[in-house]
Amino acid sequence: MTDLRTNAGRRLGAGPLAALVLAALLAAAPGCGASGAGRPVATPVAPGTAAPASGGLAGMRAPVVARVEPRQRDGFALLRSHPEGLPPRTRRLLGRPLFGMSWRLAQRIPVALPGRYWLVPARRHLCVVEEGSLGSPGAGSTCATTADALAHGLADITVKRRGSAGAGAPVGPARLIVGVAPGGARAVRVHTRGRVRTVPVENGTFVLRDALVAPPDRFELRRR
Repeated sequence: MTDLRTNAGRRLGAGPLAALVLAALLAAAPGCGASGAGRPVATPVAPGTAAPASGGLAGMRAPVVARVEPRQRDGFALLRSHPEGLPPRTRRLLGRPLFGMSWRLAQRIPVALPGRYWLVPARRHLCVVEEGSLGSPGAGSTCATTADALAHGLADITVKRRGSAGAGAPVGPARLIVGVAPGGARAVRVHTRGRVRTVPVENGTFVLRDALVAPPDRFELRRR
């Protein structure tokens, strides 16, 4: 079984899960990621995707931000309320913040799922942090530039694959997409190998859980 994560991500955890980090953006924008060992990983999965994100490793190690940027707050309603912050356990799993993420400014993404998700402001970036996605024991982060997040939204994507022992057997819900969309978006169209799923945006968030075992090729925002 393998976890695949798209956008800028770092996967940390123990046990039988093997981790692979992919870098991609929701609509062919640049992304950058780091594995649990701290090495940058960048694999394009959407046409025109480039990596790493502007700033490279220097940008990833930017100083922690002190406040939410005005355009981040204007674009995402979640960032206009009092922040809950990341729990100490999640902070320990993540280690050093990427792109100047502020743990104390993290806002919980209200989704009814076993795992926990937060939208976290960073320096000219926005990140989604997750812990326990699809039963994983680790935590991960997914980041995009603020401009790209405002244009395309931002999502954490986990895909579970069974090994050869499970070949041919029904896998059930194997892919989980949890994302945030900027104000004005009413739905997200998820394109995967010729298939298209339309997911409604509710209170600035969207969730898709299905049996596909492939990361999406691209996302498309549908606005009002």
